Amino acid sequence: MNTNPALGRYQLNCFSVEFSVQSVTVSELPWSDEMDMGELRKSLGNDWFVLRRGDKIYGLATVPEPAIRFGQVKTILPLSDYDGLDFMRARLNEALPELLPKYQAERVRPFQFLARKDEFIAHFAANRQLPEVVKRGFAVRPRFELEARTIELIEGDLRVAVAMSVTMQWEISASLVDLTNQGVQLDGLYVVLRQPQPGERRLVGRVKSVNQGNVELDETMDGRTSIAADLVRLEGSKFSFKRCLSKLLGQRYRDFDAQRESWEASYTSGPSFDNVLGKLSSSLKPVNLGPGIMATIGAAIPIENTEGAPIYRELPPVEYCFDAAKTKRDTIPWNGLAKFGPYDSDTFEKRTPRILVVVPQSEQNKAEQVFGTFLDGVPNGQFPVGFARLFNLRQVKLDTCPVADHRLAQNQHATAYRAAIESHLSSGASYDAALVVVPDFSRQLPDDHNPYLHAKALLLTNGIPSQELRVATLHQPATSLPYTLRNIAVALYAKMDGAPWTVSQPRTYNDEIVIGMGMAEVAGSRVEKRQRHMGITTVFLGDGNFLLSNISRECTYDEYPEVLKASTKSILAEVKRRNGWQPGDRVRIVFHSSKPLKNVEIDELIAECVADVAGEQIVEFASLQVSQDHPFKIIDRSQLGKKYGQTMKGVYAPARGFIMQLGASTRLLATNGPDQIKRPLSPLPAPLLVHLHKRSTSKSLDALTEQILKFTSMTWRSTSPAAMPVTIYYSELIAELLARFRTLPDWSPALLNTKLRASKWFL
Repeated sequence: MNTNPALGRYQLNCFSVEFSVQSVTVSELPWSDEMDMGELRKSLGNDWFVLRRGDKIYGLATVPEPAIRFGQVKTILPLSDYDGLDFMRARLNEALPELLPKYQAERVRPFQFLARKDEFIAHFAANRQLPEVVKRGFAVRPRFELEARTIELIEGDLRVAVAMSVTMQWEISASLVDLTNQGVQLDGLYVVLRQPQPGERRLVGRVKSVNQGNVELDETMDGRTSIAADLVRLEGSKFSFKRCLSKLLGQRYRDFDAQRESWEASYTSGPSFDNVLGKLSSSLKPVNLGPGIMATIGAAIPIENTEGAPIYRELPPVEYCFDAAKTKRDTIPWNGLAKFGPYDSDTFEKRTPRILVVVPQSEQNKAEQVFGTFLDGVPNGQFPVGFARLFNLRQVKLDTCPVADHRLAQNQHATAYRAAIESHLSSGASYDAALVVVPDFSRQLPDDHNPYLHAKALLLTNGIPSQELRVATLHQPATSLPYTLRNIAVALYAKMDGAPWTVSQPRTYNDEIVIGMGMAEVAGSRVEKRQRHMGITTVFLGDGNFLLSNISRECTYDEYPEVLKASTKSILAEVKRRNGWQPGDRVRIVFHSSKPLKNVEIDELIAECVADVAGEQIVEFASLQVSQDHPFKIIDRSQLGKKYGQTMKGVYAPARGFIMQLGASTRLLATNGPDQIKRPLSPLPAPLLVHLHKRSTSKSLDALTEQILKFTSMTWRSTSPAAMPVTIYYSELIAELLARFRTLPDWSPALLNTKLRASKWFL
């Protein structure tokens, strides 16, 4: 661990960049729609770097005497403004492989390269007898990525920095025929070309079977139905590794996975990542960008506040509220819930809920014991009052629906669960929720044989939200069971339309709503022609209280913007009616999305929807992209972590609520601090990147970022905060379930937009 105080407390995982010039002279050419940038770059070869910006193409000669002339006029781009600096950032990105000429670029933009000597399978095999197909056909290597980015830590002080990331590359080169002969089930896994030609797509399709040296495909990128097995290999992924190695290694697979996790942590945990950052910094050399233009890569960038130019601040702990007046508060949700009861204690309608318990007959007695504890609690324990008293319920009635599971094969459980539930519901009884206990192996079953997925879908079509428990949960030690029961209690109450808590949020408007915008790929296909999408919208009050969710009709990706526009207008009109907006009311509408839409300016689409629906109100709106898809990390060298057994977890991880400026309209927000990190071997967590779109009329980015932190605390799936705000987290949960439900017979999402619209059925 590096404790040198001279290095500073906070560090960004970015190397500083200094250019040898203050401006750059480029050749300029007008852009027209008939032009093809790929063909232009090909014609110019390596003599020019070209970049399109709007209706112009800029070109920089990379050699003193280019063989081909480019451009009609000369333009000077000062590196003191964004256009010039961003041009040099793009040129540097192309030249980054020259920093480390000994490493072959796996990818040029961003520059990716693999560790040459360190490979985990070889380490693991050193003192073990492993099958040859494992030693020769599988590899896990550190993959480094360098990417130049334009940042603005202090407003007006633009600079280029090179961000460093470390992940693992999983490679499977083993013959598909050999794997099949070893008993590995390859159906459902994806294959890629061993030697793709320039411009050829690597991904071929999904395996149906391997027979006589051929791979039969049930989903392909180009329409083919089979391919010779020796032309393809399995796509390197954790899922493929687990499928193959759990079969090839048998009982040794668990040891393999534990050793792999420890080895990966030697690159990705906080101190290890900081060490890798320092080592790489010392090996980077100046790079030539063009005649007389050099870029020097320096040390990692410190994050330091100076008088009059703060870069970062630490937000106070989120306060959870347990009454409408917001007077009952606590910084720990469970403590507040146990002390005050739920937020909606006075208004919750289902005081005598009826809950269906679906359980295998073989576990019925144990389930009755556990659910008795769930209702009544454990005096003087970590779940002292039980579900009924915790949420001020008068009476909770549990009806048991046993599932005959004697001598069932694993693929027969889904049918047995459906039959048992259908038979039980045929009596006409109605339920407010269901608890479904499933075998531990359910998680490994494909969706079309997964008993919980079948049970959940069937119950939802009857308007009943459900909560899953695995058999192992029933048999947890008495010391850990209460903590699990806490999470089940919070999620179950929320699924019955309850609100366990909200957060403290200043109210300066007549109304404030926060809308999450997501998209589900419901076809479950990676073949573009077969992909179908649904828009997912979740709506909350400004304090995080859930209002409703909306699922659009199915559409293609190209149709999605229009579907999103129609859905957004419909949602705004409904909220306007439900909340009683009056002419002249001051309303703030905040939109959260996790990724930009291709060729769509999301802020313009939102501005149009707001203007059309809320023209009589004084509306401030903010459109924010909240993303984990970025290369930035923050190191806190003063953070020694939290005790975890005989070791520490969360070392060098900044505290939850740490917020720093990355650009005038961009912030980094730490949501997973040492308290939230689960294990000592966990990687240094990545902060959220929060970007405010330019058309937004509400510009208070720091306050909007603080609200995002509060919305990570508003998950009712457990008593712990989420890494993402619930606006996006809930959309992701809905998207995952929609894609999985699609594989089931007789499934229809229609009820989700009617009876279950205000339910948190997806938790």
